[in-house]
Amino acid sequence: MATKIVLEEYSSEVETVRIPECVTHIGPRAFMNDRTLKEVVIPDSVVEIGDRAFMGCRGLRCISLPDSVARVGALAFQGCTSLVEVKLPESMVEIPPSLFSGCTSLEFVMSPRVESVGAHAFKSCYSLKQAVFEQAIELGDEAFCDCRMLEGVIVSDELAAIGRRAFWRCRSLVSVACGNDVLEIGPEAFGHCIRLSLQFQEMLNARFPDAFD
Repeated sequence: MATKIVLEEYSSEVETVRIPECVTHIGPRAFMNDRTLKEVVIPDSVVEIGDRAFMGCRGLRCISLPDSVARVGALAFQGCTSLVEVKLPESMVEIPPSLFSGCTSLEFVMSPRVESVGAHAFKSCYSLKQAVFEQAIELGDEAFCDCRMLEGVIVSDELAAIGRRAFWRCRSLVSVACGNDVLEIGPEAFGHCIRLSLQFQEMLNARFPDAFD
C-alpha cells in the first residue's frame, strides 16, 4: 500500500507553489485565504484535495488538476475571485457542492466525464460564459445560480434532474442543450432567465410550469 502523505498547512509569501511529488493528499484548508498565491502546480502523485483547500485564495489565477485526483472536497476553490481557467481531471465524475462558487472571473469550464454537478457549484460565477459537461445527468440546486454571463450549457441527452433555482437569474442564458426526457425540474430553475428561447420554454413548460417562475 502506498504511503499517505498529507500537506496539512502551507504558509508562504511566494506567488507560485509546486507541490512536492511525494504528497498524496492536500488537506482541508491547506491554503485557505492565502492572498499571495497566484499559481499552484500539482503533481500526479496527488489523489485527493480536501474541503476548503484553496478557499478564499483571491490571487489564484489558474490551476490544473491532474488525472490522478480522484476526489475534490466541497468549497475547495470557493471565492477564488481571480481564477480564470481550471482544468478538471478526467477521473472526476462529480463536482462537489460550492466547488467554484463565487469565482467571479471564471469564464469557461468543461469535463468529459462529470455526471453530477453539486448544489451551488458555480453559483455567482459572474464571468462564466460556457459550461460543457456532456455526461452530466444531474444538476443540483442553484448549481449555476446568478451566472449572469452564462450563454449556454451542454449536458447529457439523458439529463434526468435540474435542481431548484439551478439557473436562476442567468440573464444571458438562451438554452440548455439537453434531451426531452428530463424527469425533474425544480421550482424557479429558470427564474429570471430573460433570454431563454421560446422553443426551449415551450419544450418544458407544459410539464414543469413552476420552472420558469
